[in-house]
Amino acid sequence: MLTAKLKQAGIIVSDIRFKFLARLKGDDKRLKAGEYALSTSMTPLEVLDTLVNGKVLLHRLTIPEGYNIHQIAAEVQKAGLASAQDFTQLAGDTSLVAGMDLAGPSVEGYLFPDTYYFPKGVTAKGIIEKMVSSYHAAIPDEWQNRAGELGLSMHEIV
Repeated sequence: MLTAKLKQAGIIVSDIRFKFLARLKGDDKRLKAGEYALSTSMTPLEVLDTLVNGKVLLHRLTIPEGYNIHQIAAEVQKAGLASAQDFTQLAGDTSLVAGMDLAGPSVEGYLFPDTYYFPKGVTAKGIIEKMVSSYHAAIPDEWQNRAGELGLSMHEIV
């Protein structure tokens, strides 16, 4: 089925030869599912390498500084990664927030503004987890110490 689609798109000339090449290289059982950027200028070996190594097409998601949950959710939906409604609902899920060891009723303030690249099929939870992970990586320990000195929690600082 995959080879028929590749042939129909003009990526390969012969589906039989492509299957033979994949079998000969031992790659016929190693193809990875995903969304790929393939072109007619690629050789069959390049196509096979792309499919075996899982070089999936990544979708860009840019979150500017200062965006709130609803604005971030709109960007997630605009990038075609998840629905804004699913993202917003999950962002306020108290069990998710508690599981990420965050204070507060939602992940708002903990979603690090940056440019991210995600494969098609990423979940809203996966996006949130990556953004919170980036927040943790970017916030120095000194902030936690300074918050304590000021008698504030990190949530109050955020």
